[in-house]
Amino acid sequence: MQEVDDRNPERWSYYDELLKSRFNHARELYPQFDKKITEMIQNEEIERAVDVRDGLPKIVKAGGNTLKKFMNGTFSYDDALQEAHQRGAGNFYTKRFSDFKNFLADENVDFEIMNISDDEKKQLKYLIDRIEARIKQISKKVNAVKN
Repeated sequence: MQEVDDRNPERWSYYDELLKSRFNHARELYPQFDKKITEMIQNEEIERAVDVRDGLPKIVKAGGNTLKKFMNGTFSYDDALQEAHQRGAGNFYTKRFSDFKNFLADENVDFEIMNISDDEKKQLKYLIDRIEARIKQISKKVNAVKN
């Protein structure tokens, strides 16, 4: 707070959260990270300390274009947070399903399956059938959600 000449004691917790090590990766990629966040705190673009504690790590975790657009000003804090949520940051189930989808999309999976024994293929068929049945159950529940 002293370094950025912010004397508002109500913002102490904002800076306390900002100084935590979970932002080190963003600091390495964007040396101006702390300065940008500090300005957003002072300008009240980041309205609450909880936004620094809960939302900012999601934006950093989403990384890639989300973090880049946030840092270059293309995305506001709210836009970047929304994009991070869409990309699965902070959502355990979305992340797990995304990882599984990426595993299945790997071209090496097809090649490796073609080269396993017949016994392993039978076991794999059983597992895939069970996964397929469960995916159908989950899909019905997800599709029941109204937008």
